[in-house]
Amino acid sequence: MSTPVFFLCVAAGHTTPHRDPASNNLTVHKGKWAVCPAGRETGHRWKQTTGLDYEEVFRMHVDERPVSSRA
Repeated sequence: MSTPVFFLCVAAGHTTPHRDPASNNLTVHKGKWAVCPAGRETGHRWKQTTGLDYEEVFRMHVDERPVSSRA
């Protein structure tokens, strides 16, 4: 998927060490695509990105980051 993502949710409890393929983690925030790794509907804390590719968001900010380093 080559969707540019401009926001990543970094709220406690919304990060996950691995992507859940069953999760609907793509949403819209301020009119732009956003990803909540846990696929939650509310309680987000959005961090702006530079318009990363959807897969790149997970590769750089979710899949390879240890749980203990997440904000």
